[in-house]
Amino acid sequence: MKEDYISTPDWELAAAALASRPDARAFELIDVRLDAFAHNIVAGATRSIGTLTCRFVEGDRIKSADFVLKRLGFSPNQEGRWRATADPADPFFWRREADFYASEQPWPGLPMLSSACCLHVRTGENHAEIILKRSSDPPASAWDTATIMACIGSLAEAQAMTSAPTLSPTSVPFLTVYYDRRRELMENAGKHMRPTGLAEVDALLPTRPLIEALNRRSERALAYLNSQAQVFSHNDFWQPNIFGQCGTSTPKTLIDFAYCGDSTAGIDAANFIVDGIVDDLLPARRGTDLLDQALAIYCGIFRERRAGVDSSELVRSAKLAMALKYAWLIPATFRAAHSNEAREKLAKEHGSADDFLGRRAIGLCMVCELIAEFADAML
Repeated sequence: MKEDYISTPDWELAAAALASRPDARAFELIDVRLDAFAHNIVAGATRSIGTLTCRFVEGDRIKSADFVLKRLGFSPNQEGRWRATADPADPFFWRREADFYASEQPWPGLPMLSSACCLHVRTGENHAEIILKRSSDPPASAWDTATIMACIGSLAEAQAMTSAPTLSPTSVPFLTVYYDRRRELMENAGKHMRPTGLAEVDALLPTRPLIEALNRRSERALAYLNSQAQVFSHNDFWQPNIFGQCGTSTPKTLIDFAYCGDSTAGIDAANFIVDGIVDDLLPARRGTDLLDQALAIYCGIFRERRAGVDSSELVRSAKLAMALKYAWLIPATFRAAHSNEAREKLAKEHGSADDFLGRRAIGLCMVCELIAEFADAML
């Protein structure tokens, strides 16, 4: 993808965005500017995200309007765990987010939890552009327990609904592909998990046989998850992807639908807690209690709207999914601790590699607990 495509303002898109405003009248576009966000892009299909600023004449006044422009693209030479694919049946299909917005079936679509407002989608052979209404709210932060549970309750309500966006069905579930992309770390846990001299990291060493057992049983565990109730899911439901003021009565906006599709009920709810703990966005000391409380809220609301759901199976599935999804981070943490290159990168990004690895290891203690819950069945 050429750099000029990524950074050049697009007058056609700007005009489409202005024309899509609910209160739009006849206008004359006079200037367009694109300012890239300071954003650590992870999804392989995302080429750029920025503010598209339009100056235009409407009536007898010169006005200005800001939109969010997200550009997607596909390159067959991508590498890494988040690389996009050209297969519409793959959960990592590069155009999945554009297709979600183009479906014009907003999800979750609730007063307290909704997707970002899409004004325009344009797709080409190997690129797509999404124009979103710019939110006046920042990403939600300082998540208190009441706000967390209100958000999880809205999620349960949305996922219990029978209607969902119509997208190309995936031939393999998201978590199965996600796990396969990290299998090398799981298969080589014994190689990576060696003493590091960092107390918090080395405290994870006893988990090695459980990780190896989990990997041996991974195909059976993933098949079990895929046999449980499936719901339309975000598949990356965590704090940075939710905008809005914290509080139980303030609306939240959900963004970044790059991996959306059907997954096992409860996975999004559990991911919000576990990912938040692992990335130090929620207090690790409260991880287990927050997860149990979140899944209880989710199950209660989900079962009210979907009869016949077994709460104990739903909770078990959600916790097993989190063990499978985040177990790879344990050997990855050891590998990083033994790599000078990784340490230099962590120091540059976080100030101190040792401090970051220590915090990460503390967060991963929760993942160790989840793996241990299934130890008897795996060993």
